[in-house]
Formats: sequence, C-alpha cells, structure tokens
Amino acid sequence: QLIKALEDSEPVIRWTVAHALGHTRDPELVPLLLNALRKNKTYVARSIVDALLQLATERSIPVLTNSLNDVDPGVREASVEALGKLGHAASIPGLNNALQDEAVSVRRAAALALGRMRSKESLYPLLEGLNDDAWCVRWACAEALGNIGESGIVSQLARMMSDSHGYVRRAAAEALGK
Repeated sequence: QLIKALEDSEPVIRWTVAHALGHTRDPELVPLLLNALRKNKTYVARSIVDALLQLATERSIPVLTNSLNDVDPGVREASVEALGKLGHAASIPGLNNALQDEAVSVRRAAALALGRMRSKESLYPLLEGLNDDAWCVRWACAEALGNIGESGIVSQLARMMSDSHGYVRRAAAEALGK
C-alpha cells in the first residue's frame, strides 16, 4: 500500500510516503525511489532524495552507479549524493566521471562527494574542475581538494586566489591552510 501511495495525486502524500520509506531501511527500495524521483519535483523530490540517503547501502552501489547515466539530472544528483554518503571506493570512477556531467548540480555534488571520500584517485579530475564555468563547481572542487590535503597541488589552489567569485577564493584559502 505504501509503495502505491508514491503515485498519489497529492504531493504531500508522496512526500510523506517517501519519508516513511526512508525509515524502513530496506535497500531494495532504492530502484523504486529512483524511479519515483523522475516523476517528482520540488519538495517531494527532496524527500525522495533524503529517503535514498537513508537507504543506500553497499548493495545499492550498482543501481546508484547505473543511475549516474539517467536522463534526469535530479536522479543523477541524488545518486551522486548517495554514493558519496556510502564512501565506497567502487564508486570513485563513476563520481570522477560525474565531474564532467552537463548539469552543474551534478558536477558540484560529485566534487563534494569526492572531497568527503578524500580520494587521491580524484585529484586530477578535481583539479580540472577548478576551470569549470560554474563558480559553485570551482568552489566544490577547491573544498574537495582541501579535504584531500595533497601538498603537490598548492600552485593550482594558489591560482584560485584570484578567482572572480569570493566563495571560490575563500575555499582556496581554506584549502591552502590545511
């Protein structure tokens, strides 16, 4: 019954159901929620993403990794967030590829996820992200590089101190201070 209610015509019902499904801790629901995410926007989609973050387990890595190629950028972003939360090394190649996604939100989320994972394997993709057109991606890449803490990238981070956006400069300064 609860799963059928994800199709309810009332957004508040779908929001409540997604929230409840997240509390079940059943990773088998991940594909169902990813499908529901394609059909919902706004606060309902956020509730679905929150449920995905609660349900993601190592068993869901293949489903989430496959969803990095979904046509819906919201699904790709949610998958990136869930993979970043899991922090499993198997997701690093997919997250590195997500740094090249057409959607700014996906690239930003991928950079932040890789930073939380402190993946040295991601240094070069993150360094490339410092040249992104979107300031929030440059910011996220600088944050991630600071979390990784590799001393060999000081010159690249120092270059970001002259970025046009203040948040990028601040992230670069903080990264240099670590």
